[in-house]
Amino acid sequence: MMKTVKEVSELLDVSKQTIHYHLKSLPSNLKVNKVGNKSLIDDNTIDYLKTILNKKTTKESTKFDEKSTNKTESLNNQYSSYIDKYIEHLESEIRQKNRQIDDLTIALKQEQSLNLNSQNILSNTKKIETDNIDSKEDIITPKASKKK
Repeated sequence: MMKTVKEVSELLDVSKQTIHYHLKSLPSNLKVNKVGNKSLIDDNTIDYLKTILNKKTTKESTKFDEKSTNKTESLNNQYSSYIDKYIEHLESEIRQKNRQIDDLTIALKQEQSLNLNSQNILSNTKKIETDNIDSKEDIITPKASKKK
């Protein structure tokens, strides 16, 4: 069945210009009939156009896929590089925090040791004062009882 350029372009989902372009370079065994101003295309020619346009579409999609894949790989590499740098940064911060914890632990142990020493000194001082008070009381008490 013969179809017009418009019908073929709608069938193949391409523009009329694309159909006209490919009709200019048809092989010698395929022909287009012209009736007045209209070009009529037979089924063999339509099949040929389908093949040509599918090949072209496949090539374009392959190019697009390659570009898309290259962009995706590039983005993945950039993202991976960013993540690696971020991990290094976080590990560095963790090492720094661990050093701070170690320093603070040492300072806390020193402070606790000083507190213990201070408490020991205070308790010894209180014992001495208590002993002194007791001995003073002993000294004072006998004198007071002698005067009576």
